[in-house]
Amino acid sequence: MKILFVTTVSSTINVFFMPHIAMLVQAGNTVDIACNDADLSVDPAFQQMGCRIFGIPFSRSVLTSDNLLAYRKIRSLLQSEHYELVHTHTPNASAITRIAARTYRKNGLCVYYTAHGFHFYHGAPIRNWILFYPLERFCSRFTDTLITINQEDYLFAVKHMKAKRIVQIPGVGVNLERFQSAKADRAAFRRETGIPEEAFVLLSVGELNRNKNHQIILRAIAALPSQAIHYAIAGVGPCAAELQSLADALGIGNRFHLLGYRKDVEQLYRNADLYLLPSLREGLNVSLMEAMASGLPCVVSNARGNGDLIPDPQFHCRATSAADFAAAIQRLIDHPDCREAAARTNRLVVQAFSTESVLKRLKDLYRQAVETGR
Repeated sequence: MKILFVTTVSSTINVFFMPHIAMLVQAGNTVDIACNDADLSVDPAFQQMGCRIFGIPFSRSVLTSDNLLAYRKIRSLLQSEHYELVHTHTPNASAITRIAARTYRKNGLCVYYTAHGFHFYHGAPIRNWILFYPLERFCSRFTDTLITINQEDYLFAVKHMKAKRIVQIPGVGVNLERFQSAKADRAAFRRETGIPEEAFVLLSVGELNRNKNHQIILRAIAALPSQAIHYAIAGVGPCAAELQSLADALGIGNRFHLLGYRKDVEQLYRNADLYLLPSLREGLNVSLMEAMASGLPCVVSNARGNGDLIPDPQFHCRATSAADFAAAIQRLIDHPDCREAAARTNRLVVQAFSTESVLKRLKDLYRQAVETGR
């Protein structure tokens, strides 16, 4: 088949979809990529696989005039290139692409859309429901296969969306071998970061933004009596200075470590004692899967998707409750046997979320597109 992958920005393709596109190319398909800032940021490995890169001025915002230009350009691309399958990701680019593809579906174009976490969900701001729910419902009419990545979204989509087929596939996949076989020098890591040898290290990996809700962990640590608890975050983002200021104000600034952007996250997981994901909203978090594969016990917020990965409610906390997180952290510090049991469980659970498992499911879907045209 001749396939077009669509995302809003190139970083999504680079981080998540290299194995997916490589699988398609190895199977004899032609794959092109459409995204914003394409010429600047797409990994050269895609072009080495024969992928052409098309820059489309997609915006992250629904309310911008750039969307009209993006619509015209993606529609022109679909008209000139005669793709047989479009697989689109990220909400705004996917809405624009599915609307643009309506005419070409009548001529045999097949449209797949992966929803990496609907912006409307139980507890979401009313603004999200007003903006995104009507748009997703409308665009689902022009979708042959709607792929959801967590149970809550799947059940909602089955009830409310109009796609021809709705399936659940567990995320984009994680390379288990990379994290299971990683080696790390605990003493060297602690020297590098200034963390004492005897410290109990909490770790988060992800962008420093308000949704990731790292501030609640700082408040939880400040409420705990032990001075041996240190918190490290690997990531960059707009909330870095704000988080450091909060840590200083809470009197734990010397126990808070912003590690910046890291390419050695597999080693960071090995150097930590407990992984934390306090997000307000999630689809199905990849860093959580990585931590599980690394053998870390994990404490998560009760955001949608987290329960798919960490089913045991004793490791769930209300996203807005520092007391919940403080209690969960203290319990795991006090009970090493509980930490070890959680780590063993996580290694087993995450097997279902491996890259191999996800690619097998996707391969079956693509095969159906070849056989049935849908």
